[in-house]
Amino acid sequence: MKSRVRVIWAVVLCAVFYALAWGVGSIKTPGEWLGPDAWVSESVFTHLAMLILSLLLIRALSGGDFRAYGFRGVSLRVIPRVMLTGAVTVIAASMVPMILTVAIAGPKVFGEGMGPIKGMTSLQIFTSVFILASIAEEVLFRGLIQSWLAPLSAHGIRLPRVRLSVPVLLGAVAFGFSHLILIGSTPGILVAEIVFATTVLGIVAGYFREKTGSLIPAIVVHMVFNIPGVLSKLAESSVGS
Repeated sequence: MKSRVRVIWAVVLCAVFYALAWGVGSIKTPGEWLGPDAWVSESVFTHLAMLILSLLLIRALSGGDFRAYGFRGVSLRVIPRVMLTGAVTVIAASMVPMILTVAIAGPKVFGEGMGPIKGMTSLQIFTSVFILASIAEEVLFRGLIQSWLAPLSAHGIRLPRVRLSVPVLLGAVAFGFSHLILIGSTPGILVAEIVFATTVLGIVAGYFREKTGSLIPAIVVHMVFNIPGVLSKLAESSVGS
């Protein structure tokens, strides 16, 4: 398959999977299942749909050999480095832009909230954002999409100490720009910050996915990246109680 066609298919897959997953997440469930005290939210259904669709297509493409798509173990010695890199990424790609956002738009911009997590409890954010979103999004972008683009890995850019291949970069850009779905439910300046931060996260996660051959480091980086959001919600809840 030609490189251009492979990239187009990757973009189409991302768009279709996101549309289907968000469509499932928008279905209203009756009763107390999604009540204020529930441990799940609509986001759980979105990311479950994303995860299931990704696994089904990986199963079809791989003939049942999931290892080529990152479903393999990794040495525990890698994890501390991954967590440290994730922490540095949070500071550089999320915290610093957040400070700049406050300087430009004022702290009130954060009071308007980010669409998908508005009204979520701390427990719902922990289960749907910290746990499930970290896994589902990594399976889609670093498992399915990056592996699909793997034949392009001979091309890339070389930085002083690392090399970033085309699959890593394209997967990261696709992941970052997928957050444009927040337009309309989130202030524009926050959307721009989120797109930038998640693109950087995608580069780091993709690099470790390619280097180790495993999705585990990518998921760990993603979880570390989501920690500030979970902690801020916990602090908000404690202040409000």
